Amino acid sequence: MDIQIRSAKSEELEELIELQSKALRVLSVKDYTAKEIEIIVKTQATIRQYYKEIVFVAEQKTISNSPLTPRMREDRENNSQKHFNDAAAEVVEVQYKPITNNKIVGFSCLSSSAHNIGGVYIHPDYIRQKIGTKLLQAIEEVSISKKHKIIWVKSSLNAIRFYQSNGYTKHFFSRIWLDVNPIDIAIMSKPLVPLTASDKTQKNRILLREKARDTIMMIIFAIIFAIRIFLTILTIVTIVFFIISIILAF
Repeated sequence: MDIQIRSAKSEELEELIELQSKALRVLSVKDYTAKEIEIIVKTQATIRQYYKEIVFVAEQKTISNSPLTPRMREDRENNSQKHFNDAAAEVVEVQYKPITNNKIVGFSCLSSSAHNIGGVYIHPDYIRQKIGTKLLQAIEEVSISKKHKIIWVKSSLNAIRFYQSNGYTKHFFSRIWLDVNPIDIAIMSKPLVPLTASDKTQKNRILLREKARDTIMMIIFAIIFAIRIFLTILTIVTIVFFIISIILAF
């Protein structure tokens, strides 16, 4: 299989979002509910549209033969052997002239700051063919060129093994909140160069900050959830008392 990695073009955005949505709906079914998947699909599509990212695509190149020319078909239909032979002589090179067809089968994206991975998406028909690894290497090289020592990713549950097989460490499970819905993820990272003691200290600070943010968000949404329950109960009680007052009035 001839797969080439190249930078994405702006006009390919719609095709990339379509591929991304298909990959999420097919490859995430074991780790997320249907509702969660649709929330992720919607959110990731918005990110691709409005966030500035560095994007690489994996393009499959295939070669096929060109079809018969219209004249060839017409001569065959007329069953004219003479004209058919003449036409065949004219189109023999055209008939077997190779045509290159290009198809995008995956893509990877990196934040504009070049140290956070936005995701690696592969068409379900092309998984487990090392395409994702090639796309991951492409964005890692960009991050290295930007002098980053560590690259980070908030991995979906179904992608954890993929990142681990490419040298990433899972630090802890976390949650992101999309449309007020908690989505489970994993915080992962990979050193791009040997880390000094100072680098490791900075890395630990980032992890502590991420854990603190996660804890705060959980507390906030727990409070919001409790308030919603309270308001619901209050509404029900108010309605019940209103009905009782009407009944007693009669």
